[in-house]
Amino acid sequence: MRRRTFLYTGAIAIGTPLAGCRPWMKRDLAPEPASDHQVDTIGAMAATFIPSAAGSPGAIESGALDTILDPAHPVVGYLSELVTDLDDWCFVRHFGNRFVDLSPAGREQALEERMGVRGLLIQSWYRPVYEGVLALTKLSFFGGLTHAIGTTFTEFPGASAGYAAHSAAGVHRASGATVVVAGPGQVSSVRVTAMTDGKPPHPLRMRLDGPDGRHHELTVAAGAMPTVVVDDHTVTTAAGGPAAGTWRLSTTTGAITAWWLSLRTDLDEPT
Repeated sequence: MRRRTFLYTGAIAIGTPLAGCRPWMKRDLAPEPASDHQVDTIGAMAATFIPSAAGSPGAIESGALDTILDPAHPVVGYLSELVTDLDDWCFVRHFGNRFVDLSPAGREQALEERMGVRGLLIQSWYRPVYEGVLALTKLSFFGGLTHAIGTTFTEFPGASAGYAAHSAAGVHRASGATVVVAGPGQVSSVRVTAMTDGKPPHPLRMRLDGPDGRHHELTVAAGAMPTVVVDDHTVTTAAGGPAAGTWRLSTTTGAITAWWLSLRTDLDEPT
């Protein structure tokens, strides 16, 4: 059990700077597994740093929560301090709510306040831990530590200096079940990134139909996340076909909520 020390003064009751410039808890080095509320709070923090919106993936879909809670990272040693600090601040400053109960705008404001963006006098004593969560969230998403879905949006799905001008290459987001691609070039590589709703059967079977009418069967051992991410699945059988045209992704074993097609063409490789 971690010991909590509250500085209940009149200043803290109204959320003035005194509440933000002192430690609200004493450090306890005893190991402690993350509680459900701590996991929910860390997940809400990560989703605030890199949100998912309009079907685009964010921190949660990239597996950032697993990265942050990895015992190899020192953030896990401060979970009680961090979550309690944030919740206590929100209780004082945001009308008795916990962080997870705030709106997206409220969460962003609370994090800015505790991280010193809105003034050094109200930043948290645990600011380095907040920054650690931010750094691990970015590392997970853009570094593809758990899922490569974040790296899809760097627009370079392969080792190259870039794309040839006006080629069909790039990251194309689907509209429903299809992606319409325009531009010259024959396919050199195709990568499918998809999000599914719920927990589909294992393995997850999908089919990619190319513009030339060829069918490409994809069998993926999907993860156990509530939103399953199928990432970095290279469709080698599509090489040599036309890049331009309509691509269609379908499945009989799950519901696809969003997906993207990363294309390279023979025109890009010499670039």
